[in-house]
Amino acid sequence: MRAPDRLSRLERYVGYIRVSTWKEERISPELQRVAIEDWARRTGRRISEWVIDLDQTGRNFDRKIVRAIAMVEKGEAAGIAVWKYSRFGRSRDGIAAHLQRVEDAGGQLESATEQIDARTVTGRLQRGILFEFAAYESDKLGEQWRETHDYRRYKLRIPATGRPRSGYIWHPRRLPDGKGGWTVQKERYEPDVDGDAPVYAEAYRRYVDGTSYYALCGWLNTHGWLTVRGNPWSVQVLMRYMDSGFPAGLLRVHDPKCACGHSGNCPNHIFIPGAHEELISPELWQQYQDERDSRRKRPPRSVKPLYPLTGLARCDQCRGTAPVESGERKGPDGRKQLVRGYSYCCGRRSVTSTHGCPGFWVRRSVVEGELYDWIVREAMLDRAGFEALIVGLAQEWDVLLHSEKNALLKQLVRRVTFRRREGASSVIITVHPLWEPDPWADVDETNTLPDGAAE
Repeated sequence: MRAPDRLSRLERYVGYIRVSTWKEERISPELQRVAIEDWARRTGRRISEWVIDLDQTGRNFDRKIVRAIAMVEKGEAAGIAVWKYSRFGRSRDGIAAHLQRVEDAGGQLESATEQIDARTVTGRLQRGILFEFAAYESDKLGEQWRETHDYRRYKLRIPATGRPRSGYIWHPRRLPDGKGGWTVQKERYEPDVDGDAPVYAEAYRRYVDGTSYYALCGWLNTHGWLTVRGNPWSVQVLMRYMDSGFPAGLLRVHDPKCACGHSGNCPNHIFIPGAHEELISPELWQQYQDERDSRRKRPPRSVKPLYPLTGLARCDQCRGTAPVESGERKGPDGRKQLVRGYSYCCGRRSVTSTHGCPGFWVRRSVVEGELYDWIVREAMLDRAGFEALIVGLAQEWDVLLHSEKNALLKQLVRRVTFRRREGASSVIITVHPLWEPDPWADVDETNTLPDGAAE
């Protein structure tokens, strides 16, 4: 019984391990863990929890280290133990801000292999020198990477990072020779004319003709054309691909005239000719850019809801949005006509085909008919403060505008869900009213497709 009692009295520390993205810094997590455990035994501390970041750069704090810092701030640990101070971070501003959080909470940052007492003036100076050297090494490596990237972009006219690109066959610089070594060749990209190159050229033509990104994703995924990683296309991924200019034989690079120093997030970019052959003509690329600019200037349709359930309809299977889609139906003359807002369907199924969700489909008239019946039934019951609103909505339903119905419904219900009935083509429609506990309370609903994206 003495050992557990002794451990409970030891000062608790969080053991933090970071394995860098840089080859030169790939210190194994096992080595770091052994060193930290040895430090804890020598100094009479106890590692109460481990926080591990694999393949993470120290140039920012967008990693799990913030969880270790939060534990110190909550009083759950006396400090953080690392293999070397450089594991904590290599960004001057980030180190200063996050180390201040630890020390403001009364905690300490300890290095298992650098014997420094940072509670003394001399110790803080020594630690500061080590942090400065770590930042210097990071800056030097970053500078080398920028030089390499610039050489690839401006000299070789290929992307800064070599990887597969949709519509192209990538011939990397190095290939295994089958004998444990490597064969070196000229890195290049060739249009996959017998594969998916014509498909992505067609995507540009369809966009120029008025097709939305949302519809393009559905078209690509339904026909089995996935991303180079084998995933279904999403709106954001397709948008980045088409905006990149790569299918037009171009490379998108940070404007050298911009001195912001943040090329990845800076909107100031230019296009330069690449060494690869284009999939689309310069004329089609210009038409795409013009159409893209035109759509950016259009006001968002979500400002005024188009339908009663805009923003409220959800698929009960994947819990994603269920937007309204148009449909083609035969008119009185026997010809097919486009009927806007014809049906509700699973948005994820529309974009990813069956890869994302089995989905559902149901006519909007059926949905809104059942919704009205539900409102009438609820108007007859005691709903603790909602009675007047429900009764008014039931009485005025036929004369209210869609946007007015939507505004009133959002004061009554959390969402309306749809689920395909097992073994049947019909759909189960369920209303989640505000006066009842939320059945989706434990679900993160932020990772869904945008409401009204297919309207």
